[in-house]
This record gives sequence, C-alpha cells and structure tokens, in this order.
Amino acid sequence: MKTTDSLELIGSLHEQENCHVIDFLPKVMESRDFFELEEYMVSHYIDDFADSIIRIVLKMICYEPSQIYLTELPEGYAGILERYPADTDLRYLSLEETAEIIREVIVKDRSSVQILAGSTCRFNISINGWYSVDVYGLKQDCSEYELIAALVRQEGLFLRKAGDL
Repeated sequence: MKTTDSLELIGSLHEQENCHVIDFLPKVMESRDFFELEEYMVSHYIDDFADSIIRIVLKMICYEPSQIYLTELPEGYAGILERYPADTDLRYLSLEETAEIIREVIVKDRSSVQILAGSTCRFNISINGWYSVDVYGLKQDCSEYELIAALVRQEGLFLRKAGDL
C-alpha cells in the first residue's frame, strides 16, 4: 500500500466511532481527582507506561503486518525525532529505533506515532504522548482484537471502548 493511501486510511479510521483506549485506569474517572492522579502518574510512572506500550507495539508489529508513521514535529523541536522523516513508513527501522521513537513521543509528549496494522481487519494504534494511546477500527470480532487485548492485559493495562465507564 502506498504511503498516501495508508495515511488516508489512518485518517478515515480516526473518523469512525469505533475507538478503544489503552489506559492505566479500568474505567473513566470523572472526579476532579483525575487531574491530580494524572499529574502524579506522569511525574512518577510515565517511563513505566512507555515501557509497557513499547512492549505491546513491538510484539504486535512482529505478529501483524504493519506500517509506522511519525507525524509532523512541533515547531522548534530539537531532539532524536528529527532523524526520522514525518509521514514516511518507518517499519524498516530496527526494534530498538522504533522503541526509541515511541519512548520520546510518550515521555516528552512530542509529535505522535501512527501504526497501521492488521491482516484480517485494518486498525490504527495512535500514540499521542503521555497516557494518550488510542486504537481506531479494532473490532471485537477480529482475530487482531484478541491479540491486542492479550498484550494489553499482559502489561497490566486496560483496553476499553472510548467513553465507557
């Protein structure tokens, strides 16, 4: 699949209502305590979360055909992500380099990583920084769903439908 077609597919998956989140919480927290908890988690556990997401993604891309894209960098950004061209399939990189990119995006909250994957049903894992990891287009009746759900459980995280309490 050409890069432009893949990026268009990612965009169309983002427009669908079928979205899951990979989260450290089992359900939405609507109290004002959420922001205090999130701040604490970012300052103390963001590296652990990044490690978990990296392990999920690295295993998943070895199971499923996938493409990996880094989106545009913020203006004035100076760091390791400058080495990688935006909107270019980076799946050819080593697992170590892929992990490095994901860590920078999560821990430093810079840019985003978009992973288009799946052979039975196509889905997108959108890693947007800190604790924001969304999965678009993943249907529960697809074999890929069970794989992602198992990998997420293995890391002690939760895969839940966006907005579900």
